[in-house]
Amino acid sequence: LLAYLGQSLAFRTDLNSRENFIDTAERRESILRLAKLINYKAKRNSPARGLLKITKIRTTEPLTDSNGTNLSNLNINWNDPNNSEWYDQWLTICNSAFQSTNQFGNPVKSGTVASVPADIYNINTSTDQPVVKNFSEIVDGISTSIDVVKSDINTAGYFEERSPDQSEPYNVIYRDDNLGFGSTNTGFFMYFKEGELKYEDFSFGQPVPNRTVDINQSNINDIDVYVQKVGANGLPLEKWTSVPSLFGQNTIYNSLALGTRTVYNVLSRNNDEISVVFSDGNFGDAPSGQFRVYFRQSKGLGQVIRANRITNKEISLRYNNSQGQEYTVTLGLSLTYTVSNSQATESDQEIKNNAPQSFYTQDRMVNGEDYNIFPLTQSTTIRKIKSLNKTHIGHSRYMDINDPTGTVKSVNVLGEDGILYKDTDFALDSEEITGTVVDSSSYTYIIDNVLTPLLEKIELQNYYYDPYKKAVETSSLSAYDNNAFIMEDAGTNQVSWHTYPEVGEGSTGYFYLTTPGFRNAVTVFNNPSSGNEKLGYIRPGTKIEFVDSYTNTRFVKWATVKSIRNDGTMLSSDTSGAIALDVLIPKSYKVRTVLPNFRNSLLSSEKSAIKTLMENGEDFGIGFNFYNSSTGKEEWYTIPESNLGETGDFTIDNQSSFGGSTTEEEDDTSWLIYADYEPASSTTT
Repeated sequence: LLAYLGQSLAFRTDLNSRENFIDTAERRESILRLAKLINYKAKRNSPARGLLKITKIRTTEPLTDSNGTNLSNLNINWNDPNNSEWYDQWLTICNSAFQSTNQFGNPVKSGTVASVPADIYNINTSTDQPVVKNFSEIVDGISTSIDVVKSDINTAGYFEERSPDQSEPYNVIYRDDNLGFGSTNTGFFMYFKEGELKYEDFSFGQPVPNRTVDINQSNINDIDVYVQKVGANGLPLEKWTSVPSLFGQNTIYNSLALGTRTVYNVLSRNNDEISVVFSDGNFGDAPSGQFRVYFRQSKGLGQVIRANRITNKEISLRYNNSQGQEYTVTLGLSLTYTVSNSQATESDQEIKNNAPQSFYTQDRMVNGEDYNIFPLTQSTTIRKIKSLNKTHIGHSRYMDINDPTGTVKSVNVLGEDGILYKDTDFALDSEEITGTVVDSSSYTYIIDNVLTPLLEKIELQNYYYDPYKKAVETSSLSAYDNNAFIMEDAGTNQVSWHTYPEVGEGSTGYFYLTTPGFRNAVTVFNNPSSGNEKLGYIRPGTKIEFVDSYTNTRFVKWATVKSIRNDGTMLSSDTSGAIALDVLIPKSYKVRTVLPNFRNSLLSSEKSAIKTLMENGEDFGIGFNFYNSSTGKEEWYTIPESNLGETGDFTIDNQSSFGGSTTEEEDDTSWLIYADYEPASSTTT
């Protein structure tokens, strides 16, 4: 009996002793307490979060669209191919539901997330609605709770949830990636998080230093804990700030670093329960009064929610229109892309590995080992990382850089040997420029397989945008001068850009003279307004320089015209601008320079003219006119041998299509390609 008692006591003593060391502890509660001892914050689960696209909208308000169609209780589907008026109807409902100060085109906040512009619009919702809209959905056989929340755009370039506040309106996010209404990244969205938001209220009669309150609810996620001082109606009076519980960064330190005294820490406990720790009253405020702690319970199993697992899930919001009348708008929400940012709770073994390493790095990364360790303490999704020391602390920037590992020795850093230069001479292989005439079909073959590829050479395009352009600007012809491609700050040339749909900047829109509007859109391309030739320069492929001001230019952006509809005019039924550019241009920017498109292909009539000269067995030139005033188009023209100038600088002064001399004096050097005929062969150079 005595032996049994001794063995039992020894076993239990050993068992309890093991719980005092993080390497041998088995109980999760012991592991969490030991991690807390060295200020390591064990990571709880992270919820899946992302954007739900609004694919359907309807309202109880008696609204009509521009055609008089009653929209009350009518489902309007986004990008509906069976409803040509869907966009007008959609915006009619939105603008009635939005606050009067932020109608579509005038967002309350704008930003860029994942390279896609984003705007936030507030719905004029009633203030007696829940702070989130929750619904349940079966996702891959798992019952999943979804919170639709009020969103914001963080300055770091991502969407985030606003602190719960019943007095704040619900909002929607508008995104446009310029790939059309059918794109998954274009349309109206709402931000969601997996889980269910709950709260507990606390009443603190007197300030107590380092007060701690426990939230004994399981599965509280790692990112959604909010502490607010509230009034009798439950609305927030103060929104307190969470600070990390890391070594050297406690509530005392952060109250000074953040410039605020209303701070708190969140500590993780077993089963993803939490404790909220407040400051001591000296370096931060000790709370007193009525407080509410919001928290979200999420499964956070690391699951992936795939696209289309949520389809047309409806939520309803009560709103007040511009007349103060209350109606209900119903939104159909769909998940159009896969969400895979959920993370499971940090396991016991992960805490055992990460806590000592995090304590060693002391929240800084200096040497290679720090870079190998610290990132692993911040995320459970990193599987492998490798860093190598290449220098050390105190290594002067003014000394030669030496690799202390010996892998790389005596690294020389040079910063003065970069040269930017222009080479106007280039050589082509003989097979690229030679065509042999065997029979009558050879002419067509040479045009299609020797000549046409030459037009596509980047060297020829570079020549067009540099020496060719300068020759036009310095021509002695009265029609051209230094401003040949400049839109003067006066008259019909002073055109500005207007985005449509109306946003701060966009890639589709139209040009106008003084006042934007459909009826004021100036025509370009084939039918330039008032016969203005320079407006005719604007055609697909044209490069345009935009400036914010003619007289006090601060910003410059270049764009290329992708397409033009109806010569730039706008119709009342248009849902996008008549002119499409390849980049986003801010609204009201002015056109300063227009470089007409260089067409690198031949029309059938141009091929026929070239073939005739080849059949005649004579030397000839091929030139390019960026704008023939007679036809209003660009053209490739031929120069017969009688007019062809073989040597001399490039000039358009002796070319008739530009208005130059037409005498047969062999002085026309406006050719870009010179065709030299030799007996038994035709060589194109």
